[in-house]
Amino acid sequence: MPAVRGRAHRKSPTGAPTVPLQGRVSVEARDAARAAADELGLSIAGYLEALVLADAEQRIIRRPEHLYRQEAMTA
Repeated sequence: MPAVRGRAHRKSPTGAPTVPLQGRVSVEARDAARAAADELGLSIAGYLEALVLADAEQRIIRRPEHLYRQEAMTA
């Protein structure tokens, strides 16, 4: 049973193993994360995972339109 009514148990969508990730934040940041997770029906861990992956997609990982492509080389 989830700790918060209406919140789903955390499961990896791929069935891959999960690992702990820990950090310290202000009480306000924790409360904001908890409220956002509640609103989405997620655990805080699920919310943080979604947040990190969305940010990585926006900032770090190349989007499909920027995939590597073979460049023509001249001799």
